Amino acid sequence: MRRFNYGLAIVTLLVLAVMPAVGQSIFVSNDEQFTSELGLPLDNDKTLVQNMAAWLTTFTTTKNILILSNNPGLNNPALIGYLGPGVGNLGYTVRATTVAPGTLLSSRGIPLYDAVFVSGDCRFDALVFATAICSNGFAALDAVLVNYVNAGGNVFLEVGLVCSAGAPTWDPFLNAFGMAIANGCNGISQQNVNISSFHTQQLYGPALFAGVNSVYIDEGENVQLYNLNPNNGVQIFTDTSLNGLYGAWRPTCSQPPYGTGGGLYSDGPVNATLNAYTMDFGNVVSDSFSVPSGGAAITGFCFYAWVSQGDFPEEIEQASVTSLPSGGTSYFNSAAPLTCQLYCAFGKSVNGGTCGLCSVPGCSLGPSDVYECTASITPFFLSGPGTYWLNFQNAVSVQGGPVSWDQNDGVLCWPSAVCPSSGVYTSPQGPIPPESFDIY
Repeated sequence: MRRFNYGLAIVTLLVLAVMPAVGQSIFVSNDEQFTSELGLPLDNDKTLVQNMAAWLTTFTTTKNILILSNNPGLNNPALIGYLGPGVGNLGYTVRATTVAPGTLLSSRGIPLYDAVFVSGDCRFDALVFATAICSNGFAALDAVLVNYVNAGGNVFLEVGLVCSAGAPTWDPFLNAFGMAIANGCNGISQQNVNISSFHTQQLYGPALFAGVNSVYIDEGENVQLYNLNPNNGVQIFTDTSLNGLYGAWRPTCSQPPYGTGGGLYSDGPVNATLNAYTMDFGNVVSDSFSVPSGGAAITGFCFYAWVSQGDFPEEIEQASVTSLPSGGTSYFNSAAPLTCQLYCAFGKSVNGGTCGLCSVPGCSLGPSDVYECTASITPFFLSGPGTYWLNFQNAVSVQGGPVSWDQNDGVLCWPSAVCPSSGVYTSPQGPIPPESFDIY
């Protein structure tokens, strides 16, 4: 059923007009040298600062940054000046302080800063937080940062100030997003490390490391996955000696309760720059997912939709879960009204490419906006272990245009033992690369 809902269109525009700038990104560096007054004059270091700041503020408009640090590697005039306004500088509004605030959110729960750059430890670079921040191992600030990111904030964290201090100081924050700091120094002492391959590593590498060939490191602390709480959306960048020099995170489907660890399967974060497969006009897009031993109750799903510029996704008229691609035994078959929010508008620079612009040969999709969409459904149980298929057909948009499912090739999918998914398309029938989605 195709329909144009003028009321919904008006409400949608009003909602988008008042929505706060959101992002939810984290970038972690093993060492503080590239933002220091010694490192920053170097071309590679300046490029990395520029890339990192742009990546963290991709989805924001005001571009204001809080530097929260008592370490000169981060809180220094060279970095503040380079980030700030002026000829040849990056044009951000920057505030630097050593006093950690009790919250980074407004009274309405909106982030007060587009990005927070933070470093410190409880030995030589202690921040001030009400009374002594180190009396509880930075736990208060860690909690503030978790709340800030969950509300849409973006964080750059530097460790490696003092070996063995990063893990106890920052793990309570990083663990909430699937990362951790390895205890002890990584043994890289006063070296220029070749990281020229990092810019080729999808999903976040092209945007973060374009033009960066090497970095100077002096006794950093490795970034690693937090194996007690695997989290899709995490990418660790390692050198040839398997040192985790950088970690980056963005959520997959972030709307509550989905952003709080309630997922069963994820095919990884949205790409938004590659391709998308149309789910209407008779076409069916199917992707596989796995259920562990013991089975699981399925309560909803989330995916990323491409729609024509200015349109808005509204409903999947026929969403199903089956034993084969769009066939076999049917476990669920129903219409699924969607709750959607804009991920990126057409033309926006994101993930090393252009939002809503196909980069694969032969793509026929026109300029598109990309939305994150979730659907809550009547729960049903799937026995495990086993592989099932999520099928979308007859997607509806407000303006009646095409609705397409974002292709992400399964990059950063989870759990890694059973992903990425297999994809199948009905026009013509055949295999396709995986799409971005989560099953709850």
